[in-house]
Amino acid sequence: MTDHFLKEVISHGITSSNDFIIQCYGITRDPNTDDNIMVMEFAEDGSLHMDLRRNFDKINWQTKLERLYSIAAGHVFNY
Repeated sequence: MTDHFLKEVISHGITSSNDFIIQCYGITRDPNTDDNIMVMEFAEDGSLHMDLRRNFDKINWQTKLERLYSIAAGHVFNY
């Protein structure tokens, strides 16, 4: 387990008590790659990363900043 991965798990664990942040259920090892992975709650609408890749040019900067603030504050935002 790398230091970076462990820091990610610890960081998520600190915020996981918030209802608006996707829950981490634990960690496991991918049998194909032998990488450590986090087992997370299913995100029905997909990831923020994929949404931004699909719609980056369609979203104005005010909305992008509002989403960033919501994530930092642990609030829900609407796509």
